[in-house]
Amino acid sequence: MATENKTRPDKQIHLEESDLTFTMTYVVMNDILRFVGTIDQAMASIMTDQDTRNLIIRRLMTDNKKPIEKDEDLIPMADVDIDIFDLDDLFAWVLDHVTYFFMRMASKVSASTEKYPELKQTMTSSDLSEIGSNPSQT
Repeated sequence: MATENKTRPDKQIHLEESDLTFTMTYVVMNDILRFVGTIDQAMASIMTDQDTRNLIIRRLMTDNKKPIEKDEDLIPMADVDIDIFDLDDLFAWVLDHVTYFFMRMASKVSASTEKYPELKQTMTSSDLSEIGSNPSQT
């Protein structure tokens, strides 16, 4: 199990029963964020959605130097060899990283909006949501 670090999640986790070590990289984290969806969906997806959990396990066990473009790029589920007693530690570690990412981003968005109070008053949260979900076509 990962050692406790109060400022941010550990970059690596070693699973004792499976004798496997995983490293959270930018590429892996990006892929996992695509699998788990929004901040509102992430916790439930990681903890209870079996399809998402399978994608996460397969992603962690696939070469982490390149992004995954399609599910076929992941190792087959039949090749996943991980002890079931390590799964809770693994998913807790992934959840720590996803939670940390979303919380840090929320903190940075909050700090950024505080810099421009006159603009903050004119925009509602739905305005911000629309901006984020509809990228410019230019």
